[in-house]
Amino acid sequence: MLSMWAGAANPAFAAPVTISATNMTPTGPQFGDQDVSPGQQVRMQLAVQNTGTVAIPANATQPEFDVDRGAAFAANAVSNVTNGGSANRACARPTTSQIICNTQSNFNTIAVSGANNYSNFYAYVAIPVNAIPGTVYHLTTTLNFDPTLYTNVGTPTVFVANLTVPVPAPAILSPTPTDTVGRTPQITGTGVSGATVHIRYGGAEIGTALVAADGSWTFTPPSPLANGVAQITAFQHSVDLDSPATTASFNVSGPPAVPVITSPGDGTATTNTKPVFTGTGEDGTTVTVTDETGATICAGRVSAGAWTCTPTTPLALGAHTYTPTATDTAGNSSTGTPIALTIAATPRPSPSPTPTATEGTGLADTGNDVALPVLAGGLLLLLGVAGVTVGYRRRRA
Repeated sequence: MLSMWAGAANPAFAAPVTISATNMTPTGPQFGDQDVSPGQQVRMQLAVQNTGTVAIPANATQPEFDVDRGAAFAANAVSNVTNGGSANRACARPTTSQIICNTQSNFNTIAVSGANNYSNFYAYVAIPVNAIPGTVYHLTTTLNFDPTLYTNVGTPTVFVANLTVPVPAPAILSPTPTDTVGRTPQITGTGVSGATVHIRYGGAEIGTALVAADGSWTFTPPSPLANGVAQITAFQHSVDLDSPATTASFNVSGPPAVPVITSPGDGTATTNTKPVFTGTGEDGTTVTVTDETGATICAGRVSAGAWTCTPTTPLALGAHTYTPTATDTAGNSSTGTPIALTIAATPRPSPSPTPTATEGTGLADTGNDVALPVLAGGLLLLLGVAGVTVGYRRRRA
């Protein structure tokens, strides 16, 4: 706050002074922190009581009033009331948000006892007609004492009161309690222009929506809601404050999220006749894998967004298509995109060739270019020996 005077202390006015509470009244009951409405006029009251033994001279108590965020004081609207009387005082107003009461000559003396040992100061402030809900106006009153007239008061006494323009709860217009909607319905409502609406479902925040200039907002859940009765809670934040929450219920009915087979890959082949199928889906649903004839191959329950299953019977050889279908507890189902998978036979190993001896080494040789001439020469040699033997035996005969 501003320092508004200077001068030598006068020990003649060294008696103690007790400052009572600061009160705020909108031309009615007294209050401290208070909710206000746009365009409302508020009266600030500062009460000073003298509990000492020396009267406080007129003009010794010199208050200052300040308000922020565009609230404004009425010009020269300060009253000083003592002992049931009242008078308007022409205090200075450097700006519309500040009143300074100093060096004015007709502020009342505060007596030491009796009905007039107090003095009340009032200033009138107007809340802007276009005040945005959620705005908190801070009203500050500083009580100073002129040190040329009164001493031993210590530092100035400061009182602060908060005037709050409340934020109403947002409205949820649709869906209504009698509506039955799909798993990702559009939720609409109204609120304070520029505010942010926070939407909660299942005990957790699932997103926000900005209120448009016309006061409307829309929101679509990023993930499917569960089938059954859904309860949505919404509150809005504007400027400084959160609003109370509002709740709406409606019926949800629809198929679960479409399941996906992620392995085996589409268009691949395997020799494993019991391949493991894995994929994604909606928690709590059961995914069943069927072949092109509609026969069930295997089934698995989705947990943490994933499922897996393995055939109990070997799959037939050949090209097949396998389709995933998700079913929830209410019997709703959705079918995913099929994949193509070929179950191939395991190839047999090729027979090994007959080894032959390699000339001069004793090593096996599978070539025929050497073996055939050798066999032919051996045969001719045997025939020649046989012919010599027969001729020899004839001569002797």
